[in-house]
Parts: sequence; structure tokens; C-alpha cells
Amino acid sequence: MNSFFIYLLEVSGASAILYFGFLILAKSTSVKFRRLYLLSCLIMSVAIPFSGLHLSSPLTLSFQEQPRASSFIATPSPVASPVSTTSMDEAPEIATAALPVEQVSNLETGDILLFVYLIGVTFFLVRIVISMYGVFRLMKSAEKVDGEFSSFFIVDKETFTGASFFHLIFIGKSLLNTSKESIIYRHEHVHATRWHSLDLLLSEVYTAVFWLNPIGWLMKGQIRLNTEYEADEAMMNHVDRKAYSHMLIDLSSTLYYERVSNFFSAKSVKRRIESLHTFREHRFYRGLVWTSLFYGLALLMVACVEPWEGSRNADPIKAMENIKTITTRFTSHQSDTQEKDDRVIAVAYYHPNGTIDRVDQHMTYPYNYKNPFRREFWTDPDPINVPLIMDGLELGASENNTLYGNDWSVKYFEMIQKKQHPALRLTGLWESFSYTSTVEGYEEGLPLKIVTLESGTDPQVYMNNLLIHGSGDSYYQRPKGYEDIFEYTDGKVVMYSGAFIRETGHYNSSTGEKSVETSIDRNAIRYSYEGDNISTVSQGNKLYRFFYENELLKKSEYFIAGKMYHYKEHFYSSDGLRTRTEIYNLYKELEFTIDYDYEFYEDE
Repeated sequence: MNSFFIYLLEVSGASAILYFGFLILAKSTSVKFRRLYLLSCLIMSVAIPFSGLHLSSPLTLSFQEQPRASSFIATPSPVASPVSTTSMDEAPEIATAALPVEQVSNLETGDILLFVYLIGVTFFLVRIVISMYGVFRLMKSAEKVDGEFSSFFIVDKETFTGASFFHLIFIGKSLLNTSKESIIYRHEHVHATRWHSLDLLLSEVYTAVFWLNPIGWLMKGQIRLNTEYEADEAMMNHVDRKAYSHMLIDLSSTLYYERVSNFFSAKSVKRRIESLHTFREHRFYRGLVWTSLFYGLALLMVACVEPWEGSRNADPIKAMENIKTITTRFTSHQSDTQEKDDRVIAVAYYHPNGTIDRVDQHMTYPYNYKNPFRREFWTDPDPINVPLIMDGLELGASENNTLYGNDWSVKYFEMIQKKQHPALRLTGLWESFSYTSTVEGYEEGLPLKIVTLESGTDPQVYMNNLLIHGSGDSYYQRPKGYEDIFEYTDGKVVMYSGAFIRETGHYNSSTGEKSVETSIDRNAIRYSYEGDNISTVSQGNKLYRFFYENELLKKSEYFIAGKMYHYKEHFYSSDGLRTRTEIYNLYKELEFTIDYDYEFYEDE
């Protein structure tokens, strides 16, 4: 689930517990204490989900339907790092090609709901601004006069009695020179001096941001009502209780008010009069004890929810300190592959200094259980990102950036100088040949073109000794070398083109003619970024997409010819350690879960 919606659920849950506490405390505490508690409900319900307190085994509910037994995940074709056999003509604009609407997961229901939610937030925030502008217009249209304690504004509206907004006080013109004028003025002055408008404004903003939370609206009503209770209580030092109650009834027809202002209204008159005649002992310390209890319950509730902000303050570099091994294990959600459950997919071994020792791969898709083999890297991989390749699925053309960083071309050339070119080494048949690599051009220290050619062997040797005899003609073919071309934007690879340079010799037995030709089989891979994070990688008709949250990879998608074949969702602990990966098929059914187990070096 989108982490923001998890946060909203946590806010709603915390506010529900705190509001329940208010309903219990309201009958035995003073209006001053209730005011503090209600304001703390707003603040604490927002802050508690940021506490980072979560149980080690979070309680989660799954409503995932069982996938069909016949469903599958199509695996990407293995891509030799960093080369392939796709022609350059096939590479062009797949990264920006339009994909079928039903396959574009960045327009999924969660994103649509977020858009609708933000529209609601905007609507309610605009409504607050309009209300504040209404107060401004009321002030401009009113006559300002001096009062007993401060100046106030006379409002010429038939149904208007009194209102205040921070230090601004408004009195209805129809009440001037009557016995009610002084009472209403003092009442609104209490609101102004005790900053009740701040309470109302906070509650309005809270309900605007969390407008889907019904508890927020209930708390807003209680905050408004409690400000009236407090002002009514203060008035008992200046006016007879019974006369004041009768005046509330007389003014019960008040209609005009702005939602951000304290208005003298007889709405909820019955409850206000009951409050005036109800004695409540001021049990401040007892209230604090109960408040602590409800805060604790709210924290416990959040601790039982899967962390939404685990990645917000996560430090994956620090979290990976002292790791000895990482083991990935397989869980199937298909009825026909559950015999593989809990089997090891891969084990990564780390040196005490945090670098990679080796990665032993036990299973790859389709997760057949085999003897482990040593995974090979063409240079030292990023130890932080190694877990990304431990789910048994290829990362294809995105693997270079993932394992070696956005400047992988530099490390790539450094590796070629020390070892044989990886593409030529993979051929196997020509390992004994000698190759020389040179760079043709740099851009700010980044290689633009790397040419690797076999040296020291005359083509005539192949003509004389490696002829492949056919009917009338003979020929030989060998990889003469490799050509790597790079393009950059802001120091990051945005295009990579790798090409085999092949040499073919022909012998025509009828004419006795011999010829040697050179050809290049080229491919191209295109990369795009969001900041420093790689966002899309396209190669021919294949496309990878990556989505991040707080710099951690949260989702990745794989397409062939515009059709999604699978996508992966990634989960982390509050420290930033990867805890599991969920893999979904093209039907968006959960098929596999990959869990990550960690072993740490003991602190000395």
C-alpha cells in the first residue's frame, strides 16, 4: 500500500484512541484541561506515526486473492554485462513509447486515489482561505469604535450577534445600547484574549489535510464547543448564571458566522447551559495519568501497523554496517510451486569492512533448486545494492547502474585494463587471444568510446588453418574485438551502445579467391534518471521502470513490447534494511515473496 495512505490510517487510528480518551475525561475534567487535551489530540495524532516505534514482527492483514495455478512470470532474457545482440535500429524510443493503459502501473488505483485525496485537501484549504477573506471583508465593511477593553467593529447585519477572530471583535448593530451588548462584548473579549481562534484555525487545517478522517471532524466540533464553554465559564464572574442562560436562548436564531472565527451563537445552547450548571472538579494530575494511558495506547496501535515511514529516516549505509551474510529465501503463492518454499535463493558474504566477498546463487527463475554457483561480477559491486540482485530475477540492462553506480563506464574501462573484456571473455573459445583496449575521447573524465581489438594474429593464419569446409566454399568467423560507445548527461550514462566486431574470411574453391570482411553487430541501451536515481532503462523492446521513496527503491516493473511481464514491490525496515520483495505477474497477482535474513558480525 502507498506509504502515505498507511500514514493516514495511522493518524486516523491514533486520533480515534485519543478522542475516545477525551469522551472519558470530558465528564471529570475542567474546560481548560479539555482544551489542552483536544489540542494535543490534533498534534499527537499527527506526530505519533513519526515515532518510529514498531514491533519487530508487524501485524499485517492480506486480502490478496490466490493466484491462478496456471499463471506465470516471464523471465527477462539474460543480458551479458554490458552487451546484448539487439540491433541499434530496434533501440530507439521505447522508454517514451505509449504503453497500454491497463499495463501502466504508475496510473494504478492508489495513484488515482491520491490525486482525488489531494483535490479534497485543496478544496478544504481554499475554503479556509475564503473564510479568512470573509473576516477581512467583514472588517472593511464595519465601523470601528472604542470598547471597554479594546476597540471593536459594528456589523450591520440583521442576524449577526457577535464574533471574534484573534484580536478582532465584531458586535451586531442591532444589539448596541442594549443590555446584551456588554455581555457579548465581554464574551468575545474572552475569546480574543485566550487565543481561541488559534484552536479553531488548527482544527480547520487538520480537517482539511485529514478530511477523510471522521474523528477529525468530531474533534473540530468539540474544540469549537469547548471554546464556548470556556468563554461562558469566564462570564460567570460578570453576569448572573440564570440571566446569561436566558440570553443564550434568546439569541438562538443566530445564523451568520465564519468557520475560522469565534462567533456568539446559541447553537448547542442546551449543552452550553448544562455546562454552566454542572460543577466539575479540576483533577489536573489525574487527567494527566489518563492522558498518558491513551497516548500509550495510540503508540501501541501504531507499533502494530507495518511501518509507513521506515524509509523516511532510514540510513541504508549505516544499516548495512557489520553485516556478515544476507540470505534470501523463497515463498510461493502458487499451488504448484509451494514445494520450493523456504529454500535459499542466494547468499551474499561480506567482509568485515563492508565490501562483498562473494555471492552464491542457489536458484534463479523459475526457481528450480540447483547446486549453488558463484555469481560473477566484472568489478567490485556496490555492497548496498547487492541485495537487489538476490531475488533470482535478472535486472538486465539496468544491472550496471545498480551494481556499479551511475559512472559505471569509468569502472568498466578500469576493469577492462586489468582483465579481458567481459563480452569477449564470455565467448569462451578465444580466451587465449590477446586483446588491447583503448579509449577514443573523454567527456569530463568519462570515456566516450572504448575499442578492444585482438592483436598479434594475422588473418592469414585462419585462412590456412581454420577453414570450415562446405560445398565448394570455405569460410571462418571470429570475434575480432568489441566497441563500446557512451553518451552522458550530467555525468551519468544516458546511452550505451555495445558492438561485436566480427571478422569473416571467405575462400571460393572454384575461383581460388580469398577475402576478409569486418562487420559490427550493434545494440543500444538508453537510460533516464530522476535526480541521481535511475528511472527507466530500455533495450530494444524491453523496458525497466523504477520507482523510489525517500531514495529507496520501492517498486520496479519489467515490460516486453509494451506489455508488463512482472513487477516487484520492495519493503524495508525502519533502519533501511531490505526485508522482503514481492513479485507479481502480468495479472497483478502476487506469485512469490522473497525474504531477506541478515547475520551480523559481533561487535568487539
